[in-house]
Amino acid sequence: MRLAEIAALLYDNPQDIDSLVTWSPDVSPDKTNISKPLSSILCVYPDHVRSAGIPSLQVLNNFLDESFTRSFSCLHILPFFQSTGDGGFEISDYRKIRASLGCWADIETIGQRFDLMCDLVLNHVSNRHPWFEAFQAGEAHYQDYFITDGDKYDLTLLARPRKSPVLSSYPTAVGEIKVWTTYAQSQIDLNYQSVKVVLEIAELAAFLLSSRIKLLRLDAVAFIWKRVGSSCANLPEAGQIIRLIKAMLDNNAFHPGLIAETDFSYGAESINTHVDYCYRYDFAPSLTHTLATRTTRALARWLSRVSGERGAYEYITFISTHDGLYLRPQQPILTPDELAQLVSLAIRRGNHPVYKNADTGDVYEIAGPVHALYADERTTRRKLIVLGVAVTASCPGSRCFI
Repeated sequence: MRLAEIAALLYDNPQDIDSLVTWSPDVSPDKTNISKPLSSILCVYPDHVRSAGIPSLQVLNNFLDESFTRSFSCLHILPFFQSTGDGGFEISDYRKIRASLGCWADIETIGQRFDLMCDLVLNHVSNRHPWFEAFQAGEAHYQDYFITDGDKYDLTLLARPRKSPVLSSYPTAVGEIKVWTTYAQSQIDLNYQSVKVVLEIAELAAFLLSSRIKLLRLDAVAFIWKRVGSSCANLPEAGQIIRLIKAMLDNNAFHPGLIAETDFSYGAESINTHVDYCYRYDFAPSLTHTLATRTTRALARWLSRVSGERGAYEYITFISTHDGLYLRPQQPILTPDELAQLVSLAIRRGNHPVYKNADTGDVYEIAGPVHALYADERTTRRKLIVLGVAVTASCPGSRCFI
């Protein structure tokens, strides 16, 4: 399907469609930007390896010696952009790197040794992002960048990962206005029904891809489109937005690998069909339960499930994420009793469950290091960590280790 036809699936205004079709970025593609098939991914924080007086990205590059380049073809560096919180995911400027981390030349250097992946947080920006500050100041160009008609939605229908208010009030040049905030009051949702937002995101993607980035992880992609009367999660229009941005990039000789922060088997097919990879969130709790309880029932069920599956897209397995152990939508991979076992172990060993609904005891994830659930005794825990890595490496899918 041609770019104009894809755009017409989402927008009616001929001028809007023309602006998408004729878009040309301010940067040129990196000619080495042809992503390889993923096998093993190393996921790292940009500042977890430190040395006094040296920018963290330079320290990281020195730390990742040849043993890492032999073992991992892809390096996913968690957000290194200027940010106001949320572990870097509350981005205030995509074009600037936090001063303590280094500069774009450091990213270029690391990118000479690895296929680099970075996060493109699609759903929201920081409340201190220049776009939102311009919106608050009343600048006309930015008045449709954010969602201000949330009162017309039935908010009880929403599927979302947080308990904080969906609508948050902010002062503007015309008074208090409520804006949509899926994740937190300080993270303002973008309005993809505005073509201007799509053009901005495409421009940001092109900028990243011209800076030695080869793969874009589409963070929070499930929530980017809002429709009255729906859950506002994993909607077909979200998939069409990704399809549109990909076509715009392809049209300008940018060919990134796209990884969606969605689940392989949980209602995100309309998004997953337009990316190269998604995630298997049901693997981690299955493996964790097996290692923590020394029983193989959960992992055997997972292997039985995947043995008969076929998909148009590839998936990535992992032991844990930067958030910890994600437990939804794993049931019925884990039975209620098995889930209760993990939660009990987490509490006993210093991790803590995050409740989607504290009244019903509905646990969303277990925060903290997953290996703490494996065993109390340190030597046993280390052996189980090694075993978990070996099992992950031998299971279907691409593997991500953090």
